[in-house]
Amino acid sequence: MTKNIITLDIESAPRIATLWRPGMQYVGVDQLLTDNAILCAAVKPLGKRAEYMSTADLNPENLRDDYALMGWLYEKLKDADIVIAHNGVRFDLPVIRERMTSHGFPAFRFPRCHDTFMMYAKTMQGASGKLAWLSQKFSTLPKS
Repeated sequence: MTKNIITLDIESAPRIATLWRPGMQYVGVDQLLTDNAILCAAVKPLGKRAEYMSTADLNPENLRDDYALMGWLYEKLKDADIVIAHNGVRFDLPVIRERMTSHGFPAFRFPRCHDTFMMYAKTMQGASGKLAWLSQKFSTLPKS
């Protein structure tokens, strides 16, 4: 049986909140002005070309409107068996799941994730686990 394996990366916009002063402090949900949003995603099925989608391509007037992007990602992820992502377990997949759910997409079994951040953290201890740093240190290719 052939597995449907894809690599995945997303870039997201932060939540925006009102604050009384700078510095470390608790920020309550009543202080939030906007929720987070996924701005773009890259998906590469094993043996195929990479595909990219961006809210700038879909709705340049409102970059935080990620509904169409979530529909595109839903179609790419719903039949995946394995996802390879850097920090996918703690960030990418939970953020994608929350954004899809908030837009009303039907739930589906999320694929098993091979998280390269977790693999690195279990086997090495360097200055940083960030993908840009690891790409610079261990590869001739930059994080793209």
